[in-house]
Amino acid sequence: MQKPNPLPREIAPGVFWLGDCLAQEYQGRPYHSYNAAFLLCGSEASMLIETGHPKDFPEIERQMIELLTEDRAPLKYLFITHQETPHSGGLGRVFQNWPDITVHGDIADYHLAFPQHADRLVPMEVGDEIDLGGRKFVAIEPVIRDLRTSLWGFDTGANCLFPGDGVCLQPLSLGWALRVARRGGDVARSQGRAGGVCRPRALLDVNDRHEHLCR
Repeated sequence: MQKPNPLPREIAPGVFWLGDCLAQEYQGRPYHSYNAAFLLCGSEASMLIETGHPKDFPEIERQMIELLTEDRAPLKYLFITHQETPHSGGLGRVFQNWPDITVHGDIADYHLAFPQHADRLVPMEVGDEIDLGGRKFVAIEPVIRDLRTSLWGFDTGANCLFPGDGVCLQPLSLGWALRVARRGGDVARSQGRAGGVCRPRALLDVNDRHEHLCR
């Protein structure tokens, strides 16, 4: 029996977890997984982080429309950590459904699949940032590089780290994330945390395994 999907869920101020359960059966036992996406909302613009698994996109789209109609900033940006299907497989539908959105990250090869949208592809490098209003999304160097093109992201508003397929076994310091992002501490100084060691509010693995989505 299909159980209610507890998503979307606001896991930090302005950070919404999107997606659905991926249930598969093997030798009579159900196994649960998921491929998450996130909606990051600033005062001036919102950003989708990952497109999620293609089978989940209708549900992710419904969740996004529900959230964005609640007096939140319009969706302007999509950040993709890397080109694997669970992370970028919904790109064509995003292009189709949000004609003004621009796509950010290491955009290598996307123009080959979507030449008609090449003008909407914006490359990012480590340290590049996007101002969403009241918070910034910063591209940072991945500790675990799933593909050559992998990039991670950091949100200065809620101190959230978005690792693409990254497994964080120990808490990482906020100072580490900001040093990687800016290599000079500009963001740290603007946040009033230069020289301090703080833990990110959340370490968000976009391809982790949890059964509670289906419970």
